[in-house]
Amino acid sequence: MLRRITFSLALVALLSTTAPAQERPTSALGGAVTFKLPESWVVQQYSNTETNGFVRASIPYAAAEKAKQKAEVVLGARLVGEAVTLGHESDGVSKNKFEGMAVLSDTLDEGGWRTLVWTFRADGTSFLVLNRFGVAGGKSVELRAALPLVAGGDTKWVERAVTDFNSACESLKIGGSNRFEHKVTLDKFAGMLKVTNR
Repeated sequence: MLRRITFSLALVALLSTTAPAQERPTSALGGAVTFKLPESWVVQQYSNTETNGFVRASIPYAAAEKAKQKAEVVLGARLVGEAVTLGHESDGVSKNKFEGMAVLSDTLDEGGWRTLVWTFRADGTSFLVLNRFGVAGGKSVELRAALPLVAGGDTKWVERAVTDFNSACESLKIGGSNRFEHKVTLDKFAGMLKVTNR
C-alpha cells in the first residue's frame, strides 16, 4: 500500500512539473546558417539536419484573422551544389503565376544576398511578400514573410512586421557572414497600403 501511495505521489509530482519552455530556433544546417527570430513570430514548426533546415512561424494579426487570413513566415535552408548561384535560387519569384503578382522591389547585396518585395492576390486579399535569399559556400537560405493587407487593416502592424523582417534579415548569416545594406522600407508601398486599408 505504501509503495502504491509513493508511486502515486511521484506520478502526481511528475505530471505537475512544468516542462521548460522550448528554446527558439537559432540555426540550421547544423549551425552553418544562423538567425535570430523576432519575439513576435510564433514558431509552429522547426526541423534542423545537416542538409536541410526549416522554420514555419505565424505573426499574430487580429485584422487578418478576422478576415480568415494569416500572416506567415517561412525560413528554409539547404545544401546546394557549388555551381548553384543566387539567381538560380531567387529568379523563380518573378516566374510565379499568382493572381496580380508583381515585383515591387529587387535589391542585391554583396556576398550573395538578394531581397525582393512582391505582391499577389488570393481569395480576394492582397498580400505583401518580403523575400530574402542568400547563397554562399554550397548553402542556400530563403526567408519569406507573407503579410495580408486586409480591408480595415492596421498600417502600423504592417510597419512593425517590416521592421521585424529587416531585423531577421540582419541576423541571418551563412557561415557567419551577411551583408544587408538595402533594408525594406514602406515608402514605395505606402499608396498600396492606403488603398487596401480604406
